[in-house]
Amino acid sequence: MKRVLVTGGSGWIGRHVTARLLEKGFEVHATYRRAVISNSNTSATCHWHQVDLLDEAAVTSLIHNVQPTYLIHLAWEAVPPQCYRSITNYHWVHASMALIQRFVENGGTDVVIAGSCAEYEWENGYLAEQSTPLSNKTPYALCKNTLRTWLQSYAEHVGLRVCWARIFHLYGPHESGKRFISSIITSLLKKEEVLCTHGRQSRDFLYIEDVAAALVSLAMSKLDGVVNIGSGRPVPLRLIASIIQEQMGSRASIHWGAIPLPADEPLFVGANIERLTKEAHWKPAYTLHAGLIETIAWWRHQVEEQC
Repeated sequence: MKRVLVTGGSGWIGRHVTARLLEKGFEVHATYRRAVISNSNTSATCHWHQVDLLDEAAVTSLIHNVQPTYLIHLAWEAVPPQCYRSITNYHWVHASMALIQRFVENGGTDVVIAGSCAEYEWENGYLAEQSTPLSNKTPYALCKNTLRTWLQSYAEHVGLRVCWARIFHLYGPHESGKRFISSIITSLLKKEEVLCTHGRQSRDFLYIEDVAAALVSLAMSKLDGVVNIGSGRPVPLRLIASIIQEQMGSRASIHWGAIPLPADEPLFVGANIERLTKEAHWKPAYTLHAGLIETIAWWRHQVEEQC
């Protein structure tokens, strides 16, 4: 049985990744900081480990005890917008290097790292792994790109397969409520004022279950290097909002243009997903409409419980 360690296993992406790995027959070990979750939709059991991944001694002990063959590294400072400028990004570079070194020293062979489209210099068009310039404008972008550069060199010397997944915009149940789609849904459910930018910008959104499925596909593949994870179909924010309103039966007004859009932010940003679809043979299971139905239902339940 293939043994995999998932860092950040109780996080938004991690909870879906661990469930899919269990379905695929992996022996799954996952880390958490505060609260463990239950993968009740499967008969298999995830082995949970409460670990501070910024503590190198604790990480050394974890890897020695688990002896994983695969590592899916999701843990990082990842809640926008504060994550982009957090000083913790610098700590995660060192911690991630130590984690990966201990993993290799204990026989690990395959690593999938979660990055994001924020590592790119945003420009109008589809962002591609090999041709789009990388950013160093924020601590997040600089630290992620620094880790990837180090890891590329390190992997060549130790024979490690590394797949770096750059995830674009995601949405779905269990999100913290800070991103565009969840903010629109929760504001409409609570009958709060909805303030937005002009909404004419197009962005690439992918449902959380599809994001998890793509990460597991990359872990099970032989792909290495950078791979974008997205839908490949950017959609204007105004259109997404109108679909949400239609599905919710809401006639509430959305105040477009109430929030200024940064002057340097492009109007069209999409993910070039040729590597993901052609080399990993992956395709999404959810349409935008289907994903939004699931997301709205989950948030409706959350809001009703709070009332």
